[in-house]
Amino acid sequence: MSKVGTVCWMAPEMITGKLHYDNKIDVWSFGIFIIEMVVGEPPFINEQQVRVLYNIAHKPAFRLDEKKWSAQFCDFVANVLVKQPDQRMTVDQLLQHEWLIDAEAH
Repeated sequence: MSKVGTVCWMAPEMITGKLHYDNKIDVWSFGIFIIEMVVGEPPFINEQQVRVLYNIAHKPAFRLDEKKWSAQFCDFVANVLVKQPDQRMTVDQLLQHEWLIDAEAH
């Protein structure tokens, strides 16, 4: 299996080769995109690529500061950036998350 993607946005399971491609990988990348939007850059962007890969695979997933962002938003991002793909929310589950439901109401 070949690995394609920009390293900062690669899901841990892509790096470790533990899972073939599915939409849970896209969910992870979406989470990194959210981080980039709110923080200004993805985690580990200033590291060498090999270090980025190591950090994604072995360090805890990035978390937003709940003092700066709503608890619902932080929970949404935390559910997107779950390191174990079988525990990461699906797209359908994320669409039912309270943060999106509340945003839709406004």
